[in-house]
Amino acid sequence: MSESEYTKIGIDCHHANVSREHIWTKHLGDKRYEVCNIPAFTNACSIDDIIECEPDDEGYPMFVKTLEKKRRNAILAYEVEEEEDLNRVQLGQRLGVFIRAAEEHDIKMERAVPGVISVAALVDSYDDDLAKLPDLAETAKIRIAAIEKS
Repeated sequence: MSESEYTKIGIDCHHANVSREHIWTKHLGDKRYEVCNIPAFTNACSIDDIIECEPDDEGYPMFVKTLEKKRRNAILAYEVEEEEDLNRVQLGQRLGVFIRAAEEHDIKMERAVPGVISVAALVDSYDDDLAKLPDLAETAKIRIAAIEKS
């Protein structure tokens, strides 16, 4: 899929350091968009959700509401289970193993910042899916320090 198939939209949020988050979507027509990534600073929507947007005064599409809620977000803080320091490639490989294992359970993840992963689990199985994460992380020698649910 080319970048031209994506539309960046804004979401006003009430985070201590961020007043507006920008996420990628697919424009479905009219005011409808499908969210293509996991927002890090708002729980208003998640990846795969269908949302409604309206243009702001400058014509930039802005989130109005969620029309179809498919996933809920969580923020996961992790640590690497190893005494020695890993280089970036080794850490990336471990995180890749963890993320692919989660995807096999239909849990979507994106690296946010070092030590933090944004998580999106299906609404109907949210708590059960998040409960699987420590075992999945262990297979990649990663320890979950905390999970902040939405």
